[in-house]
Amino acid sequence: MNENFISLDILKDMNLIKSNIDIYSFSDRIDYANISKDKYYIEAYENFVKDEAFNKFKSREEFIEYAKFRSSKSNYTEEYYLFLQYMLYLQWNKLKDYAHSKNVYIIGDLPIYPDYNSDEIMYNSSYYQLNSNNELDYVSGAPGDYFNQDGQKWGHPLYNFSNIKKDNYKYLIDRYLYFNKLFDITRIDHFKAYESYFKIPFYGTAKDKFIIEDLGDITDETIKLKNKYIE
Repeated sequence: MNENFISLDILKDMNLIKSNIDIYSFSDRIDYANISKDKYYIEAYENFVKDEAFNKFKSREEFIEYAKFRSSKSNYTEEYYLFLQYMLYLQWNKLKDYAHSKNVYIIGDLPIYPDYNSDEIMYNSSYYQLNSNNELDYVSGAPGDYFNQDGQKWGHPLYNFSNIKKDNYKYLIDRYLYFNKLFDITRIDHFKAYESYFKIPFYGTAKDKFIIEDLGDITDETIKLKNKYIE
């Protein structure tokens, strides 16, 4: 989960932040690139006393993998990122419980593909179409249509369905189950890509077509695939 959404006010209420918090003001959109909460997160981490709940949380494999990935890309320790994810996890559950108390339920979006520069790819590379150097030869995208004649090049790694099938789809199932724990209802983004998808050369454009998908015309095969797994 995105650590930018950790509430500093809640960390202060937990007595983990003792310094004054800077206030930013934006008239339109938030400029996340020029806002850093790191100094407050570090202060909170230094004031945090590890307890049994945190020790149980940080033993989960998905959080360990994420922390290792983030640590490998920064100067911060794995334990620091585990702490941030724990705070975010606590705050998310608090928000979810509040929503439920108001009879509000949360729909979450499950992206069809993860980003190449992610822990998902680092630890599950065999389930994606990567070359022998674990690099991308082909990426995701969409063909041209009446909105954009040149098509779209999204740049995500594509699934290696042959390897996924060998493991009885465990990787995809685990991915869904994780999201189902976070949200009340999970929306699967771009479901059609499980039936057919658009494959673009890494150095090419969306006009270099390999497997074509028409986003505006859902086929009978897509509907059959959806209905096969819906009771």
